[in-house]
Amino acid sequence: MNRKESGKIAKLEGHTFENSVCVYLSELLNDDFFVDGHSDTKVDIRNESDSFRFSVKNPKNRHTQVSLITQKNFIEYFNITDDNLKLFIKSFFGGDEFSDYSRHRLTKSNITEELNQLFLSFLNSNSEKLFDLIFTKGYKQRNTVNYLLWTQVKNSVNDLICVDLESFKNEFIDNGKWIQNETTFHFMSNGKKLLHLQMFGSGEKYKSGYHSLQFQLYNSFDNKYVRQLNELEVKNGI
Repeated sequence: MNRKESGKIAKLEGHTFENSVCVYLSELLNDDFFVDGHSDTKVDIRNESDSFRFSVKNPKNRHTQVSLITQKNFIEYFNITDDNLKLFIKSFFGGDEFSDYSRHRLTKSNITEELNQLFLSFLNSNSEKLFDLIFTKGYKQRNTVNYLLWTQVKNSVNDLICVDLESFKNEFIDNGKWIQNETTFHFMSNGKKLLHLQMFGSGEKYKSGYHSLQFQLYNSFDNKYVRQLNELEVKNGI
């Protein structure tokens, strides 16, 4: 099976699971839920009143993609004008200028410490807007997510974790910190890795998508922002 075929199967599985979650939520919360899941929103499932807006993750492993954005859109989203920041993004996440290097990108040891620290400081200084990009709003998308559902067993609605994104956002801003490794950035909170950021490195080689910024989320959630599904509160915004 090639990568394209695997992607189609994964997408079909995702839609099937989301429909199962809708049935489960409708019964549990005595409300009508339906799949949204259009390409212009991060919301996968919502109710008719739009008071519950879920992003659904059905991972095979302990981590899964939560955001994928091209370098151009990342720079536009943050309105980055600093040429040195732009240079780091182009260098670390790659491009045609670096065709002499493996995967057409530079890694930490190939880049000056000044540039490495500049981007690291940028990540740690823009937590609120970064959280919105990764979890709730995305890039130029409609509506916002207020809860994230993560199943601990693939395709099982009986093993869902519910993350209150408002509470998670506070934790993300107050106690999280990015650190840099040779090829990735890790986001740590209370000694646990919650995210990593890397060059996507998949799809057609050396195109803009291949050199996009990919954020992967780990199942390392803290109980302080995990909620019981039957005790959810309506949150109109994040």
